[in-house]
Amino acid sequence: VDFSTAQLTSVQLNSSEFAGGACFDSAKMNSVNFSSAKFEAPVSFVGASFHGGDLGATFPSRDVLLKCKELHNISNVANLHFADASLRSCTLTTCELENCE
Repeated sequence: VDFSTAQLTSVQLNSSEFAGGACFDSAKMNSVNFSSAKFEAPVSFVGASFHGGDLGATFPSRDVLLKCKELHNISNVANLHFADASLRSCTLTTCELENCE
């Protein structure tokens, strides 16, 4: 599934299955709910912006590197690796952060 450069607002992708992978590169997402969604490799969020929503999805590996641009006001984020991201008012559990602000 290719959502690269998409603008998603108030979208419910909860419990969705992304078999064969998903690309959200440079996507702008506002109030997007990924709760209980399941991703298969490859998964890419390079340059994506999340503003409000739920990122409680199951990813193919705990070591998935999400090079998001922004992650603001996001809940239910666990076991993910972020690099080069702007993080604001997020609930993070056991996440790895690399060069984030």
